[in-house]
Amino acid sequence: MLLRIIRPCSDQRVYYFAFGANLSPDILRLRRIGVYETFDYVLEDTVLNFSQRGFYKNHGFASADASVGDCVYGKMYLIRQSDAKRMDYFEGVPFLKAHAKIVQQVQGKPFYFYRSQIPLNGLKPTQQYLNYLTHAYRNMDICLLYTSPSPRDATLSR
Repeated sequence: MLLRIIRPCSDQRVYYFAFGANLSPDILRLRRIGVYETFDYVLEDTVLNFSQRGFYKNHGFASADASVGDCVYGKMYLIRQSDAKRMDYFEGVPFLKAHAKIVQQVQGKPFYFYRSQIPLNGLKPTQQYLNYLTHAYRNMDICLLYTSPSPRDATLSR
């Protein structure tokens, strides 16, 4: 089973909506996720929160939490199904049950994204994590609150 995850035989593909650190090509390369197609995408009726508990006290990762009328900007990636399964492990889905894997439709095809299973308030991203998002948003010509210099207390200091 592990060998199939590391060296997949299947070429079936699925769309994945990235809105956190996975917006960074460096992170995708580090995780060995191959991208066959990419386009900017706006996920309706969600809001970007740092509500997924991280590794340090008050540390949070991005979550696309349900919120009627709001939206999250990100990238839609077409990736192999086997890479999607591996991504689940990086996102803490199989063992930690950290995220719910939400499935919706884009262009008549299924896509998925992650949402915190137990969203927590008051969490903050590290500056490095926030930099992944702001860099991607600047390259997407998206002007959001987090693309401008953030106040000192907007990120977690270690």
